[in-house]
Amino acid sequence: MLLRDYQQAAIDDLWAYFERGAKGNPLIVMPTGSGKSLCIAEVCRRAIAEHAPARLLVVTHRKELIEQDAAAIRRLWPDAPVGIYSAGLGQRQIRQVTVGGIQSIVKKPHLLGEVDLTIVDESHLVPTYDQGMYRTVIKALQEANASLRVLGFTATPYRLSGGKLTSGRDRIFTSIAHEVQILPLIEA
Repeated sequence: MLLRDYQQAAIDDLWAYFERGAKGNPLIVMPTGSGKSLCIAEVCRRAIAEHAPARLLVVTHRKELIEQDAAAIRRLWPDAPVGIYSAGLGQRQIRQVTVGGIQSIVKKPHLLGEVDLTIVDESHLVPTYDQGMYRTVIKALQEANASLRVLGFTATPYRLSGGKLTSGRDRIFTSIAHEVQILPLIEA
């Protein structure tokens, strides 16, 4: 399966961000319907291909998105070591790449062990202040691995209650690694 050019550009910019040695936690901003799940799948595939022992967590808030992200990973990478951890889906599989629901993971983040990269699908749901389920999980994962990186995918890089996701003292996300504009997608 091939990525569309704008999806590949997002992945290339993300890798360039990491290769520059940037220490923060980047966002990739893509409009709804532009294939964020496929990009998440490619990030997982490439991260494991380039850093074989790495452990990844893909986390989101709805079981439909959990299923969609896991399916995209399997479609792009049929042999992926992927598991689903979600009470709503009746699955509790922890693998090298775990796709899970925040409501399930927040109860037992220690079961994941040492995670190297956490990918938050719908990252605009992560509060810009130091509270909430996502913050609890990220904090627990950082205690297990001080080098944890957090990558966010969202269509909206801001919250009405807290402003830009990349601003503020308690922010998780530090910059935007790539942003896909909707007008070029419509024109294409």
